[in-house]
Amino acid sequence: MSWSSYWQQGHITSFGESLQKTYTGEIREYWMKALADISVGSHILDLASGNGALAILIQELTNDKSLSIIGVDKAQVITPDVEGVRLQSGIELCSLPFESESFDFVCSQFGFEYSEWNKSGPDCLRVLKVGGVMNLFMHSTDSFVVKRNHDIEALLSDAIVTEIFVLCRNLVELMGDVSSPADIATIKASSECERLRLSILENLDKLNRKLPAAFIDSEIGRCVQYLFTTALCWNVSRKCQYIEDSKRILKQQLSRLEDLSSAALTESQVDEIISLMDSQGAVLVSKHKVRVHSTGEAIGWGVCFRKKRR
Repeated sequence: MSWSSYWQQGHITSFGESLQKTYTGEIREYWMKALADISVGSHILDLASGNGALAILIQELTNDKSLSIIGVDKAQVITPDVEGVRLQSGIELCSLPFESESFDFVCSQFGFEYSEWNKSGPDCLRVLKVGGVMNLFMHSTDSFVVKRNHDIEALLSDAIVTEIFVLCRNLVELMGDVSSPADIATIKASSECERLRLSILENLDKLNRKLPAAFIDSEIGRCVQYLFTTALCWNVSRKCQYIEDSKRILKQQLSRLEDLSSAALTESQVDEIISLMDSQGAVLVSKHKVRVHSTGEAIGWGVCFRKKRR
C-alpha cells in the first residue's frame, strides 16, 4: 500500500523530492549505452516501472516515437503524458499478462530486485524474444543510495520523532484556533506555548545534528514548518489531522526504505540471478558495478542478458 500511495502523489522516481524529473548523470549514461542497439519501432517492457521514469528516459534518449513501451508495476501507478508509453498497475513480475516472445527489450531501473526473482526471472525471459536483450539496473548493498537510506531509516525510527509529534499536537491544542493578530499575540505571550515551541525546535535540532543529510531527506522538518506557517490559521481539528497524516506518510516512507534495504543485492545474489537466467536460456552479456565518476561510490549493479534459442 505504501508504494501505491507514493506513486499516486505523482513522484517520478523512487528518490522523491530529491529527483523530480527522470534519471540523470551516471544512470542516464548507463541507459544511453544500453539503448545504442535498440531497433526503430521496438517493443519494450519496463519492469516495476513506478510512474515511468525509465520509460520517459528511453523516449528522451532514442527520440523514437515509433517505440512501444509498456511499464508494469505491482503498485497503482500513473501513466505519464508521453507518446508511446503505457503503464499497467497491479501486475506481478512472476505472472506477466503477455504472450511469449512479445518484447525486443526488457529492462528495469531499481525494480526487478524487489520481486521474488527466482519466480519473476523465468517469466520475464518468457516474454522476451529470442535474441532480445534484458537489462537490469539493480540496488547493491554497498551503494550510496542504500547507505543513505539506512541513515533515514535510523532517523525515522528514533523515539525523538514520536516526541516531536506529541509536542506539536500539545502546542496546537493549547494555541486553539488562530484567526487574528490578537490570537498570535496571545500565543506569543504564553509561557507554556513558548516552552512547547522551544522543545519542538530542540528535538528537531537533535535529529539534525545526529544525521543532517537524513534529516533533510526525511522531510520531518518541512512537515513541522508547514504546520506552523502555512497551516497556522487552520482550525485545531484540521491541524491535528495534518499531524496524523504526516505521521502516516513518514511511516510509509520508513516501510519503503525497509523494502529497499531488503531488495538490495550482494554480489553473490547477483551471481544467483545470473545462474538462474542461464538455466532459463539467457546468456550473460555484461555484469558490472556502476559507480559515481567523481567519487567512485557504488550506485548499483548493471547486468545484461541476451536470450538464446533453446
